[in-house]
Amino acid sequence: MKSLKAGMWVPVFVIVFVILSYIGGTSFGGIGILSFPLDLIVVAFVALIFYFWSLYSGYKTEEIVEIGTLGTQYLEEEK
Repeated sequence: MKSLKAGMWVPVFVIVFVILSYIGGTSFGGIGILSFPLDLIVVAFVALIFYFWSLYSGYKTEEIVEIGTLGTQYLEEEK
């Protein structure tokens, strides 16, 4: 359940950007509701929102904590 909550931003991201593409400029297949440069500003703003959502929805797994305590990017091999 924790993984689903942490990754919920991904399908919402896809849906939102499909909608933005659809209402975007006609030169890229959209219907032209948002034209340049407004479309670029909206996409940048929405992307920033999703960036922070993804950042704050993440959580530390046991592996990430172990890598942090080892001070290396590699886990020790189990024997």
